[in-house]
Amino acid sequence: MAAGSAIVLPAAAAADYRGYETPKWRVLKADGVFELRDYDPYLAAEVSIRAAPDRALRQGFRTLAGYIFGGNDTGAKVAMTAPVTRAPAGDAAWTVRFMMPGERREDTLPRPDNRAIRLVEIEPGLRAVVRFSGLATEARIAAAEARLRNWLAAEGLTVRGPAEAAWFDDPFTLPWRRRNEVSLPVAMS
Repeated sequence: MAAGSAIVLPAAAAADYRGYETPKWRVLKADGVFELRDYDPYLAAEVSIRAAPDRALRQGFRTLAGYIFGGNDTGAKVAMTAPVTRAPAGDAAWTVRFMMPGERREDTLPRPDNRAIRLVEIEPGLRAVVRFSGLATEARIAAAEARLRNWLAAEGLTVRGPAEAAWFDDPFTLPWRRRNEVSLPVAMS
């Protein structure tokens, strides 16, 4: 980390956003719109979609929403969480992901009817995050990622994977009230 910078003591783990459960994390450093977070592991449902980024998000969201709204072997609903995330999966594909509620384990979740949906354990780890409001267009996501990479370079932190975009609000939320994030997995230098 840059001279004069210090990691602050962990804050309480985040647990919800506007009534929706979120992954749990501790903020290790906060600097305006940037944060360095230590994430706990969590279970997620994900699907990979080969399409343009915005289309992949819409199609992935619909597929995963079908699962949590009863498109599974028991017909049971699974609680909605936040955020919805999208990350590159290679070969012009994108992985779209929903976190599963924290009280659920893989053996207590219904099996998806759609075989493209995978239930996966997301490993704990450090992520650098930049937050922004408004519409999360591809241009704004790319600009946020560039700002985050510049911040990380100034902090002396090493990126160790692709960027992930996160949408916390539904499309009916007024743009200036929306919470969007771009994050990158990092390693301490």
